[in-house]
Order: sequence, then C-alpha cells, then structure tokens
Amino acid sequence: MTIRAAVIGVGYLGKHHARIYAELPDAELVAVVDTNRTGAEEIALQYGCKAATDYRTILDEVDAISIVTPTTSHHAIACDCIAAGKDILIEKPVTTTIEEADDLIRRAEAAGVLVQVGHLERFNPIIAELAPLLTEPVFFEATRIGPFLGRGTDVDITLDLMIHDIDV
Repeated sequence: MTIRAAVIGVGYLGKHHARIYAELPDAELVAVVDTNRTGAEEIALQYGCKAATDYRTILDEVDAISIVTPTTSHHAIACDCIAAGKDILIEKPVTTTIEEADDLIRRAEAAGVLVQVGHLERFNPIIAELAPLLTEPVFFEATRIGPFLGRGTDVDITLDLMIHDIDV
C-alpha cells in the first residue's frame, strides 16, 4: 500500500520531510504546502508533486501529513487535519501548551487517526548507544554563543530544542 503524503511548511526542516517522503518506496509525495508560494513551487518542482499555499485544498488528496510549520500554528492545522481523518506527523514541540497537546490527543482518539511527534533524537544512533550507560541523572549546562535564525524563533529555545533532551 502506498501512503499519499503531504508536507505543510517547506522551510528548513520541511524540505527534509519532503525529501524523505519522495525517497520512501511505500510513499508518494502528493503535495507540499507553504504560505511562501515560491518556496512551495520550488520544492514541488524538485519532487514532481503539487504546490499549494492553503493546506485545506489538499486534504482530500492525501492519507498522511507532516506539519512542519511554526509551533504556534501546529494546533490549528492539526485540528483541521484530524477532522479530515488524516494521520499526522507534527514537528516538535507538538504545541505551545499542554492543553493544546491534550486537545489533539482527544481529537485524534475520537477520530481514530494517528498523531506522532517528530522526536527524531530517539532514533539517533549515538543516543541509542549511550542510553544503556546512562543510569543516573546527569546535570549539564550549555550556552549558545551565536544565534541560529533559520528556525525556531516563534517559541523559546528551551521549548524548541531542550525538548529533545527531556524526551531521551
């Protein structure tokens, strides 16, 4: 069975989601969506799929959706996708509040759809090797010297990046 997929948000991480779907043998990248029409069209041309600027226009064409937009938009987009009966992969952090996250869980369970959060560090080979060795909690401190303006500016850096540390 081929899964028809779409990526909503083709910025820094969304481009990787599109590439992976295009490479998977059991997936077909049907559409990419971005409010930046030029960006969506460039990725669509690269992978031979449809480009759109409004995700609602492609919901009937796909089975699964990656939501790779600013965190502040995750809840609203995910609610629409769940209501349309779509399985979704949401980049982390899943939402900006625990209440929104709980709401998505309730909606997904009621609709019978899958919701997965992109906690990719779980699958990092280094983390897998270290996990059995880390039996005691460890305290560490990190300082970011320079800014990274490519993504994650809509939420606090702790929520955006430390979520990986908490997850693993």
